[in-house]
Amino acid sequence: MNDFTTIAAGEMYEDGRRAGFRHIAVYPVLEFLKVYIIKRGFLDGLAGIVVAVFHSFYVCLKYSKLRELALYGSRTVAGHPESSRAARSGGGEEGR
Repeated sequence: MNDFTTIAAGEMYEDGRRAGFRHIAVYPVLEFLKVYIIKRGFLDGLAGIVVAVFHSFYVCLKYSKLRELALYGSRTVAGHPESSRAARSGGGEEGR
């Protein structure tokens, strides 16, 4: 899920989209309700609630990463190759 949210957030960032509080706090709840109630996930029992929770978590991660991209740039997003390299070298070009 980490890789997919990173890719989705990167694509949204390149398209010029940004995320605020409502994207991170409200949209996951709305997506849970959409999957669990409107798409009738409750009929699937435990599996339906698990799918709805994971989908909600996916949406929250995606918008959180989009927010992080907008604030700090691509080098800080978890799972991004540049972020792990920067963390190992002490945070940037100074460590080289």
